[in-house]
Parts: sequence; C-alpha cells; structure tokens
Amino acid sequence: MRTGVFRPSSREKEQPKSIGAIIWTECEKIMLRVFDTRPLPPNFPRNLLMELYVARTILFASFTLGIRAGGLSFLHYPFREVFGRFIVFMFTYLFLPLVGANIAVLFKKEKLTIYEYRVTMIVWAFLCGMFSMITNIHYSLADYGPPNYFMPVIVGLTAHVIGNSFDDNRKVLVGISVGSAALVSLSMLLMTDGISFGSFVSLFLCSVNAIVALQCMLYDLIEDGPGANSNSSFTHVVGVILIMLNFLIVVRLTGTYVEDPNTNDVARANPLYAALSA
Repeated sequence: MRTGVFRPSSREKEQPKSIGAIIWTECEKIMLRVFDTRPLPPNFPRNLLMELYVARTILFASFTLGIRAGGLSFLHYPFREVFGRFIVFMFTYLFLPLVGANIAVLFKKEKLTIYEYRVTMIVWAFLCGMFSMITNIHYSLADYGPPNYFMPVIVGLTAHVIGNSFDDNRKVLVGISVGSAALVSLSMLLMTDGISFGSFVSLFLCSVNAIVALQCMLYDLIEDGPGANSNSSFTHVVGVILIMLNFLIVVRLTGTYVEDPNTNDVARANPLYAALSA
C-alpha cells in the first residue's frame, strides 16, 4: 500500500475567488494604475482610448436620464412609501454598486458578450441615476453642478487631438486633458448662472473622477491594447459609482430639505440648464 503526503489537485488549489475578493483585487489594481506615470509608447492605440470614452459618456448620459426619471412622482413615491428611506438608501449605495461590480466580473470572465455587457451597463447606470434621485428626492438644489457627462467627451477629445505631443510626459497629458474639461464645465456653469459652492465641489469631484478614469484607461491600453475593454469594465463601474457619490455629497451638503418632493424640480424651472447638467 502506497503512502505519502496528500497533494491537492490543481483544481482544488485554485479555488474560485469570491466577488468581494475580486473587488478588492480590482481596487488595488486601480490604485496601481492611477499612480502610473510611464510615458506612452509610440504605438499607443489612441483610437481605442476614444472608444472607451464614448462608452463612458453613454453611461454618464444614462445616469443623467435616470436622475430625471427619479424625479417623477409615480416613480419616487411608491418606492419610498413602500420600502422606506433606509432600505432605498441601502439599495442605492450598497446593492447597486455590488451589481455593477458583478456585471464587470461576469464580462471579464467572458460570461457576458460585449453587446450584453453594454446594454446591461446602460440599464444599470440608468437605475443608479434614478435611485440616486429617489434617495435624495427631499433635497432641493439650486443647481446640479457642472455638466458631468460632457467631461468624458472633452477629456477623450483632448487626449486624442493633442496626439503624441505629450506622450513622454504623462502628468502634463493628464493635466491638459482633464484641465480642458474642467475649464469647459466651468464656462458652461457661467453661461447658465450655476456658480455656487456646490457646483465647485461637484466640479472638483468630477475632475478627480476624470483623472482616475484617464489614468486607468491609459494603463490598460499600454498593457493590453485591444484587450483593454475587459479591464476597463471596472473603470466604468467605478466612474458611475463616483458620480453617484458626487450627487449624494452635493445634494446633502448644499441642498435644502423640503417636505414636498414635487417642489424639487429644476428641470421644470429651467429646461436648458437641466439638459446640460448631471
């Protein structure tokens, strides 16, 4: 009879990671990407960077539409009355982010096709916006801050237009790209008389979000090229979560609590400004 030390099989060694472990690993990877300052290689796929920013813009626009939908009384009233404020809050800021992370995990594991992933993410971003408004429906805002979903367009265009002029200096490249978007957002605030403490806080948070996203996308494209779509799925999820938190912070810090949610309707008072604001 042969005796010896039990050696687990390779399948037993490689236990599947929990979603929590995967999320933590991805967060560590994101931090590594954010602080990467390597120059861009000569063959950097700049066209793919623009594609990623188009996807990001669509998600932000979907979030904004969700914000508008969440202000409708036939949506926010049943949810808050039936489930209560606490459950709606936890659903919005705990469950929905976990759902987004799970979508990214499924796509990375190739359990979702690119088309299924895109549609699912658009719907998810819409729900994030809708429940963000439902959660904060009793807070009336004088303004909604800078036009968030225009920032990805401007950052992506700037990074594309300036070409390889600053590829050897990542800090300058990121600074010019995000700085241009911030200036355009500030100009739009001036055009719509939206300058306030809340708008500046929102603009700052959006700029941080933009820096994180650009750095992550640049890193993924340098490392993986066309395969960056898979790695950037978490970047898109984090981006939407950050604008959810942005909305929450601005609303709670600068908003005015009102008993009647129907008075919280900036869109009715100023449709143009509402269309340009996130």
